[in-house]
Amino acid sequence: MQDQGFKSLRQLSASDKEFCFEMISHITSNLDLTETQLSQLKTAYRAIGSYLANQGGKLAECHIYAQGSVGIGTSVKPIDEDSDMDIDLVLHLPSQHYPTTTDEANELLFNLIRVLKDSQRYGDKIENMPKRRCVTLQYGGIEGQGFHMDITPSMPEDMNSPNHKSKVRVADIKDANSPSHPYGYRKWFRSACSKEIRWNRKSNYRSNSDIYAGTVEPLPGQGRKTVLQIVVQLLKRHRDMWKQNKQNVYGDCAPISIIITTLAGLAYEKCSNSNKEYHNPFDLMLDVLEEMPNFISHQYQSDGTVKYTIRNPALPTENFADKWHEKPMLPQAFKAWYMQVTEDLAKLLELDQGLDKTIERSREMFGSQAARGIQAKLADTLTERRAKNRAVVSSIGLGVSNAATATPVPKHNFYGDV
Repeated sequence: MQDQGFKSLRQLSASDKEFCFEMISHITSNLDLTETQLSQLKTAYRAIGSYLANQGGKLAECHIYAQGSVGIGTSVKPIDEDSDMDIDLVLHLPSQHYPTTTDEANELLFNLIRVLKDSQRYGDKIENMPKRRCVTLQYGGIEGQGFHMDITPSMPEDMNSPNHKSKVRVADIKDANSPSHPYGYRKWFRSACSKEIRWNRKSNYRSNSDIYAGTVEPLPGQGRKTVLQIVVQLLKRHRDMWKQNKQNVYGDCAPISIIITTLAGLAYEKCSNSNKEYHNPFDLMLDVLEEMPNFISHQYQSDGTVKYTIRNPALPTENFADKWHEKPMLPQAFKAWYMQVTEDLAKLLELDQGLDKTIERSREMFGSQAARGIQAKLADTLTERRAKNRAVVSSIGLGVSNAATATPVPKHNFYGDV
């Protein structure tokens, strides 16, 4: 699934690459939850855990934690600003045996709903019916953004290892239970984010590598992100925009977030382990994008169909692409989306289009929310660099260079080409 767009992006000058990555970082920063939202969400789910623990019985030793995008720092706000944002939580019950029948799974989920219904605080927030593996709490809004929390009960797979950090089973009203390892996946992704990148000794990022690699906070703040988190956010938002395009025949089969996140994480690990020297995070991002499809394996079946596999790094027995065999549109949709995102990135950073056109295209590809304020931010970036005598007219309209032959940027209002 190689794309010609990668070739053109790799041919950009070092100054263009530096500028482009800053622009991409600005785009994804507009998709982040604010520190206030993150802090209040953390307080909210801890309060839920405390309330449930105080009910005694099997809930007495419960442990609640964030999984999914909020747990690994890759959440993106909804395209529709009036839509609620999903917050995925795990409620681990260390002394509870996992259900072995669908009736037991239903009973467990409905019991959790009843406990929350009895609360003055949560009674009017909990939905009456469970989803397949979770119950949903309509939390309300924080700073204008609505939230709802999906709470998934988990139980030890092995009662001799009851800790939430071990493999678990989650209640499943269709299959009684499903093997899972949410804590393990979160740990794997955070570990991938913190892997050291080998920066070239002349790279501007060598002495500041902690900006792009480092440990992630328990409930990640959004002020300090790694290249991997930025790539995942960018891809997920592009997927969201691509999915809602009415002319897209694959819209209903768009790649799910866990697949995008896993492929990007595996690709990032490979890049880190390769010992390749990188001059800038832009080249690292391109390598991650290019490597992603290589972690999809396929095997032809006797009936002529194809079985695809994308292993869960934390639970190798789990195949995130298990539905691809039954629904051939799913792998076709992934291929179509992947080709589109690489093509769109090449267009976004197309040579000689000017800053205004770049911003317009970022709005088309990632939404008005993602592009909001980007013009002012990039203008500020260029103002700072002009002061350092590094800003130049570059191949994308405006950029940065260390070259002695660069043409300095004259002052202007940033509302058109120079």
